[in-house]
Amino acid sequence: MNKKLLTLLSASLLIQAQSIYAADLLGTWQAAQENDYQYRSGKIEQQIGNSKREQAGSLWKPQVQASATGGWNNSNCSIQGAQFSAPGFGTVNGANFNTSINSGAVGKYDVTSVMPVYNKEKDAQKKQLNLSADIADTNLEFEHQYLMMQVSEKYFGVLLADEGVRSTEKLLNSLKRSQGELNRRAAIGDASLTDAQEIAAKIESTKVRLLDQQIQYQTKLLDLQDLLKTKESIQPLKSFKVGVLIPKQNLEQIREQMMRSSPSLRMLALQHQIQATESEKFRAESSPTISAVAQASYQRAVGNGDYGTSSMSNTNNIVGLQLSIPLYTGGYRSAKLEESLQQAEKTKNSLEKTTLDFEKNLRQSWLSLSQAEARIKTLESSNASNMSRLQNTRAAHGTGAKTTLELLGAEMDANASEMNLYNEKIQLILQYIRVAFWSGDLKEENLKQINAMLK
Repeated sequence: MNKKLLTLLSASLLIQAQSIYAADLLGTWQAAQENDYQYRSGKIEQQIGNSKREQAGSLWKPQVQASATGGWNNSNCSIQGAQFSAPGFGTVNGANFNTSINSGAVGKYDVTSVMPVYNKEKDAQKKQLNLSADIADTNLEFEHQYLMMQVSEKYFGVLLADEGVRSTEKLLNSLKRSQGELNRRAAIGDASLTDAQEIAAKIESTKVRLLDQQIQYQTKLLDLQDLLKTKESIQPLKSFKVGVLIPKQNLEQIREQMMRSSPSLRMLALQHQIQATESEKFRAESSPTISAVAQASYQRAVGNGDYGTSSMSNTNNIVGLQLSIPLYTGGYRSAKLEESLQQAEKTKNSLEKTTLDFEKNLRQSWLSLSQAEARIKTLESSNASNMSRLQNTRAAHGTGAKTTLELLGAEMDANASEMNLYNEKIQLILQYIRVAFWSGDLKEENLKQINAMLK
């Protein structure tokens, strides 16, 4: 790749990175809550859930409805063979009565109140609505914890990429210093052409590696900024106390906590309850319904007809119980029952599979976290040895006791050991967060604890 192009791209990336201000882990998390679409949708879902609770509470309350009708009508009424009696007229058999209204005015109103007394389907609907509201609450809890983990992974991903850039820059500067020393020695005939070519090639390959890492850093930073909807960089990681993040509970205790606390598993369990409740609507014992009914209605029609001016009015009031029994639905209820039973079984299988997946992820994260302290101590020891070796090799190289290839090897090993130690510290934090997430116990206090260690 052209050297000028490498230099220009590198400078462009660095200028862009320096033009934005820094945020710590807690500030990044707080910004994400304001801007993450998924988290905001979770809040909206919770409000929808609250509405479902109100719907559930209304199912067993009286439903009151009023209606009124006005318009024009034609009406004909003919009664023959009736018995008629009136004071002073006696009783007459075979009486006829005829009335009619042609295009007369008619008005009608009624008020009806219906309250369920026995209705298994409404019982199931009420339970499902409350369970749906519980799912919305649990979903917001999940989104809250998931966003914390997502922010943490992206945040520390940027930190790791940034350290990779700085580590490679440090190596490159060291190689350039060694090259300068080698050129000085070559000028007096104390270094071979092969050594000069070797270190020049290593410098060029390190420049390409640095550019790749700068691009990776920018990619990860932009990914984090997309989550935050702001132009923020992050502060470099400093030393922190490893032992603070070592798990205090054993794996079985953590697993039991996962079974109790995991929002994801609770949501699936609630969905299984909803599906199981759906089948209650279509069982035979759920078919009959009893309702308390009260109705008041009045109707009046006035107009001219075949027999002169006519006026008809009717008032009707009723209070009682209404029994409804579906006799035949064409197989609909039995088919819906079978469907709901199969859906409940499917949800149960999903719950069992997800529980197993969570157990695997939790176990992997817990084992990594429980061994982190020992790994870091080993890497710290290795890093100290590599740094000591590098210093000794530099000194020996200056006297000609060590070759340039040996010096390059020491430089590379020291650089790699520093990066490995840094990466292990990052992984320690991420595994700590993952254990808390998979067990359903990730809280803002966890981020505050980590953020304090990074100061």
